[in-house]
Amino acid sequence: MQLQEKADDGKLTKRVVTGLPLDAKEATLAAATPEHAVLVYQTSRTWQWALVDLATAAVVQRHDMRSASDSVAVSDTYVAWHETDDAGTDRVVVTARGTNPAPDRSTVLGKVRGTVAVGLVGNWVAYGVNSDLAWQDDPNPLYALTARNLSTNATRKLLDHTGEVAIAPDGTLYASGGTVSGGEGLYRVAVGSAGAPVATRVASSGESVGVGFLGDSVPEMIDLDAPGPARFTWRLSRLNVLVNVTLRNTYTGETKRETLRPSASADDLHSFSFDWDGELAWHNNPDFYTPASAGNYTWRIDVEPRNSIGPDLSASGSFTVKRKSGSHDYDADGQPDIIERDTAGRLWLSDTTYKSYDELYQNPQTLVGGGWNVYDRIEASGNLGGAPVDDVVARDRDGVLYLYLGTGDSKAPFASRIRIGGGWNTYVQLTGGSDLNGDGRADLVAADKSGALWLYRGTGNYKAPFEKRLKIGTGGWGTYNQILAVGDIAGAPAGDLVARDRSGVLWLYLGYGNGRFAPRTRIGGGWNTYSHLVNIGDANLDDRPDLYGVNRDDPTAPFLHRATGAWRTPFAVRSNVPTVFYGHQVYDLFA
Repeated sequence: MQLQEKADDGKLTKRVVTGLPLDAKEATLAAATPEHAVLVYQTSRTWQWALVDLATAAVVQRHDMRSASDSVAVSDTYVAWHETDDAGTDRVVVTARGTNPAPDRSTVLGKVRGTVAVGLVGNWVAYGVNSDLAWQDDPNPLYALTARNLSTNATRKLLDHTGEVAIAPDGTLYASGGTVSGGEGLYRVAVGSAGAPVATRVASSGESVGVGFLGDSVPEMIDLDAPGPARFTWRLSRLNVLVNVTLRNTYTGETKRETLRPSASADDLHSFSFDWDGELAWHNNPDFYTPASAGNYTWRIDVEPRNSIGPDLSASGSFTVKRKSGSHDYDADGQPDIIERDTAGRLWLSDTTYKSYDELYQNPQTLVGGGWNVYDRIEASGNLGGAPVDDVVARDRDGVLYLYLGTGDSKAPFASRIRIGGGWNTYVQLTGGSDLNGDGRADLVAADKSGALWLYRGTGNYKAPFEKRLKIGTGGWGTYNQILAVGDIAGAPAGDLVARDRSGVLWLYLGYGNGRFAPRTRIGGGWNTYSHLVNIGDANLDDRPDLYGVNRDDPTAPFLHRATGAWRTPFAVRSNVPTVFYGHQVYDLFA
């Protein structure tokens, strides 16, 4: 091998290096000081490096290596290099310069993926694996530039991640990379006053080592009645991160949590999105879901760098959800709920959720409270008081009717009762929740002991919720053991009624829209398989009210009859409603 030296007159002088093995081949310059150079080459037996005196072009020291080296460093006192053995284990090896050096000092790195950078500063060797902030997604402690004391083996982290290292002609060690506090750039590494190396930034790239939050595109208002999911978009300085997204209803505390692994593209290195289907974990139980109710929400992202370079990041904000409350909806989530009373007098609320794969699910019960056995009738009444959600009416055993205004809170769905008036024990049937005269307000229908049918038109004023009663049926309604104001199930101008007689036949009364009804039409028999029928409203979100049936043999296994929109066959074949009932209470009332 020849060395080239530039003379004072600018001409190059070539000199043959002496002292290399005769079988040395492919020699390359790996490192140098002003007086010496380190050559790396391969022999027939192994890899070696040789320290060459530049003044004489003679080899003054040689050393075997286990492999070729991608990084070699030399100082006035040491030579350091990276090597890999036959088993794939990587090491940083340091030996002292001289004719009789001390034994090698070896630091085992394990099996390394990536390029190892090696440098020397004083009595310390520095090493780290070249790391790319924006793309690497596997954690590795070797991404940090670490200095190890060659006498005590004490270590010190110099940079949080390593780029390249180089030794200047004056022996100063420089490294590209960065620290969380100092950012990205070029750092000078020198022994400080405490005797340990210190990295000082001498040039900045303007980038941060930690993940930076660049902004969001979260809508201030999300309309969950609009088609399609709601999109949340955030921007980060890099996307090789793990992101935990949390959406939280500030009133109920119910949340939606999702873990994302965003990926950068050539077109966009910074943005990632999350599409929300409008569901939350019911009561924060991950096994059950509920539609998100209207109200105020917060979002939060917790960001963890997948390569573990830099600290975690958090960002947060707020938004508002808009959605219409539906019929039989007591928690403002747009889907109906079921009320159950057990024989101990406790009232329960069961939230339902309709899944996109065409099935209605019923969540476990939430206890509303006790003492409801003072009532012999509890009925869904629709929205009588103008609040965003539906209300209920309840009649005590003395015939006094009370109104419970809905609050929209699933854990406390009803406000304190309001007395409507007495004398309601003249009726054997009560049903509400539907607009029967086309004025946009929910009405109440009652059948008295003589079989007459009466209409109580809603006023919209919770203090006096009904107008004076109007007789709409002269007799015959006593043949039914249940009458339900189901809403518009067959396309007529206003709400309809269905009635079940004592033999289990279900009849349809189409509404004219003025509080009166067409002659009855037979729907079919066998409906006495249900202990209770509930005018649940639009359970499957097709804008038609459905019918919910409580199985007489197993009340905890209900069924749903979807409305068809055809008055001759208004309900489809029943389907199961998967549900979970906590406890072993017996229920005597459903609404």
